[in-house]
Amino acid sequence: MGEPENQENFEVFEIEDVKLYIEKSILEDYVQKNVLLINIEGAGRYPLYITNEAESNGLNSSE
Repeated sequence: MGEPENQENFEVFEIEDVKLYIEKSILEDYVQKNVLLINIEGAGRYPLYITNEAESNGLNSSE
């Protein structure tokens, strides 16, 4: 998949060479304690830890 057409409705997070586009309404509804659980087809579920951009330069993932 590429970039969404209506980018104003999305937040973009970069993890190394991967960009994640997450709809802002999903962030508002599903982020709990700065963690968003995502499912990557064929790879499993992973927690994405959202941290202060000034501290960590965006989104950190932890397995």
